[in-house]
Amino acid sequence: MTNTVILKKDGFIENDEDIIKADLLTLKYLQCIIELEDGYTLRSFFEMIAIYSIFHNLNPDFLPFICEFLKLPKEGCLSTNIDYLLIDMIVNGYKDDYEHYYHLHGCNENMSDISIDFLPLKNILDIPIKIGSTYINHEECQGLDILLYDFIIEIMHSLSFFGTPQERDEVIGGLE
Repeated sequence: MTNTVILKKDGFIENDEDIIKADLLTLKYLQCIIELEDGYTLRSFFEMIAIYSIFHNLNPDFLPFICEFLKLPKEGCLSTNIDYLLIDMIVNGYKDDYEHYYHLHGCNENMSDISIDFLPLKNILDIPIKIGSTYINHEECQGLDILLYDFIIEIMHSLSFFGTPQERDEVIGGLE
């Protein structure tokens, strides 16, 4: 087993040119650095969660998003103003401490930080995902090596930050 896995656009995970079986041993790959196959989208992520159902346990509150995903069309779930989704790591240093977190956001040719917090899956599911950079104290420093665990947790966190799809839609309705 190498320390890198490739997330395939059909939802499968590859290691050493073999597709990983969906069983309890899948958990050992959470510590691996990921690469994304060309064409990997948010739909690919949901397909991966469906194939490797053990990953549901990483955030049981994510189930309403899986249900939303299953009800959507098989293609065409796009936003008119987002070309791709980008995941970056932000590191802020302080005198005696630091914090780091991941940031999933939308990008297009004119904007590099479009919030996706209130966007329903029907608007972002078929948008490609890219791995971005590491930013230390607001300066881009290097590329980003992200572990499978962190990738899964960040997407689940970003999509569910304001609650379930129903709660998200209620907030959107209140803003209109």
